[in-house]
Amino acid sequence: NLWVKDAESRFVIANRATALRMGYSRSQDLVGKSDRELCPWETAQKFLADERRVIESGRPMIDSEEYVLDANGEKLWIATTKAPLRNEGGDVVGVTGVSRDITRRRLAEALREGQAGIIEMIVGGAPAPDVLAELADLVESQSHGAVASIILVSGEQPRVGEVTQRAIQDRRAALLAGPLQPAIHDGETVIVPDIAADPSWRDHRAFFLKHGVRGCWATPIGSRSGTPLGVLGIFAHSVREPDESELKLMQMAAQLASIAIERAA
Repeated sequence: NLWVKDAESRFVIANRATALRMGYSRSQDLVGKSDRELCPWETAQKFLADERRVIESGRPMIDSEEYVLDANGEKLWIATTKAPLRNEGGDVVGVTGVSRDITRRRLAEALREGQAGIIEMIVGGAPAPDVLAELADLVESQSHGAVASIILVSGEQPRVGEVTQRAIQDRRAALLAGPLQPAIHDGETVIVPDIAADPSWRDHRAFFLKHGVRGCWATPIGSRSGTPLGVLGIFAHSVREPDESELKLMQMAAQLASIAIERAA
């Protein structure tokens, strides 16, 4: 993303990539606007404060890492450099900027740190429900527009906080006996891109559509001897299939969940 702003932080020039990130199809649509008109209030205040410091100090801000929300409300991590724009007399008359998407790197770092923290909990003898709750939170933080939930066949269920997670746990028995049954009884990963069009969700779709769930993917959690322990479910807010990284994430999480459950038994 490339752009130039005037001394009042209004866009003078922007490339199309910048416009698309902000939900516009043409770069011209940004000209004359500031971030107050284009971004959530908190994000706009941060951007404007950074630019004011650059303009007043005459010194650049280099590779500042921060997160923003794209036009779809998805969280993106970007590394941004902002530099003062000077006229022929050397006066600062604006700011130029360039940013690049570093979301994949930040997610990979968070995943490694999260895995290490969960392994530390397991080794330290933390209760399985606490470990599983942290694991579900980690999976959810790595997924795009989805809620993660670990549903056990028996025993104390992981704590939940989000409304959709509570709705999932309230219906866990019906889910395990219905659309998630292949994950339990056949040990298969179940991928339903659109629950509204899948017959197995007939008795549940109205309830979950009300909670914003459109797709569901579930992978089995089994013991070392093959006994079904539960499922890891990802409930997507849009009609889609998991990408390769999400499939790998589900397998990793299911393995850690199995270890946590068996170690606590």
